[in-house]
Amino acid sequence: MKLSLTSFRHIRTIAKWIPLVALCLLVSSCPDSIAGERHGSLIRDGIERTYRIFTPITTPNGWKVPLVIVLHGGGSTGNQAALYSRFDELARKERFIAVYPDAYEHHWNDGRKGTSFPSQQENIDDVGFIFALTWKIRREHTIDTSRIYVTGMSNGGMMTYRLACELPFLFAAAAPVIANLPEDLEPDCNSTTPIPMLIINGEDDPIMPWDGGEIGPELPEELPLQHRGRVISAEDTALFWAARNQCKTVGEKTYLPDSDPFDDTRVWVLPYTNGAQDSDVLLYGVEGGGHTWPGSFQYLPAFAVGEVSNDIDATQVIWEWFSTHSRD
Repeated sequence: MKLSLTSFRHIRTIAKWIPLVALCLLVSSCPDSIAGERHGSLIRDGIERTYRIFTPITTPNGWKVPLVIVLHGGGSTGNQAALYSRFDELARKERFIAVYPDAYEHHWNDGRKGTSFPSQQENIDDVGFIFALTWKIRREHTIDTSRIYVTGMSNGGMMTYRLACELPFLFAAAAPVIANLPEDLEPDCNSTTPIPMLIINGEDDPIMPWDGGEIGPELPEELPLQHRGRVISAEDTALFWAARNQCKTVGEKTYLPDSDPFDDTRVWVLPYTNGAQDSDVLLYGVEGGGHTWPGSFQYLPAFAVGEVSNDIDATQVIWEWFSTHSRD
């Protein structure tokens, strides 16, 4: 039989893949999916929702890996969240998948009411989006469903609270950063399912008030007021989750080492323990800390957002805590 040029090319292409297929069958370690960074999207309520995902290069076929969902702050993007949090670096080292969703018009519908943000004015279903995104990732990757976590900064941190309120069964733990519980969300957060909670807030945050109240920044009187909603205090936020998790013990406030004596910050931690299903609550207070991600860079001038603390690496602290929690 005489082979055509096209047939010959097909045979040559197949032959190129035979060694790889044979190797995969031999060691049973073909990659579960393409490793590294990529972008994806899905349609939710007729809207294309986008995200960035990082898959560690050493994810063998059938090896279940944790999933960490990282929610950016208001006005930001998933790409920027990856930049300041650096979860990709840990994902590569610790072998978990990190996903960075993008909010609708750069703001999450985190449970606040009466704000000027389109996602909240239009009541965008961000809870449904995150749930659908999680299922999409589970279909495409071999995820350890007992180890799905969520964290976020500022608006993303408040969205983390909302997800913990409405989808507590989905997550093994949550870790909001520079975010207090919105006053509008508190009465609607009535699920009894416990969820471990780690909270990191700056005491000198000019935007997210440590003591609660109107979300900033404070603007000159001649400028029109942009209503951003109100939050309860950082300590009341921790107490809310401690009560919900039925924590029976309040530990002592412990100061961590002053690793960087030149950043004018000190970090302390207050634990609430002996909760239902080991659902502890940890409150990290950053004295002198602003509206910033500890251990990251100064993304805006200190006069606008406050100081960055280098006494802890929030990303490392969060992952080390996540790694001790799983949902049965």
